[in-house]
Amino acid sequence: MGLFRKTKFRIDDYTKQDIEARLNKPSGWVDKAISDINSLGEKRDASQVVASSDTDIRFSLDVSSIISEDSFNEWDSSFQKKTFQEELLDYIDQKGMTNREFYKAAFLDRKLFSAIKNNVAYQPSKETAVACCFGLKLSLNEARDLLGLAGYELSLSIKWDKVVYYCLENEIYDFDSINYLFYLLHEKGIRTNGE
Repeated sequence: MGLFRKTKFRIDDYTKQDIEARLNKPSGWVDKAISDINSLGEKRDASQVVASSDTDIRFSLDVSSIISEDSFNEWDSSFQKKTFQEELLDYIDQKGMTNREFYKAAFLDRKLFSAIKNNVAYQPSKETAVACCFGLKLSLNEARDLLGLAGYELSLSIKWDKVVYYCLENEIYDFDSINYLFYLLHEKGIRTNGE
């Protein structure tokens, strides 16, 4: 029996048509979405395919010159990069949202959002990072950037990631619709609130 968090209806008691109507989606939306999600891994274009080769890649290390910690830190600091927390707060400002509007839209509880906001090095779970992307209504590219800052990426080989990819690509940000697709594909839905 599938119950969605913060959802006012119980999935098992409704037909696809009832749910499409409840979510204000056109008839056949669910079947098309599932078909598109299942074919995502097959639709790789040339930019997504990594060329394979029989050649070995070899690395060499000149042990006569060991890099010091200071030179590594200098090299590392030369990159202009933000943390997940910094980029998240920037997106909240760019979208004109208050902190409360954001954490409600992303289904995060206040305590979790406070932990993210007050720790520049905060490392969210993938589910929380994805929920932030949906709460902010980010484009697929923006979501990829934010997820990358958290150390994650969307893989078209993983069904859960395919659903997220599909929803972002098609600007589906409603958690009920997203979780319904997860439910139909027998995947764990997005539940955050407190990691």
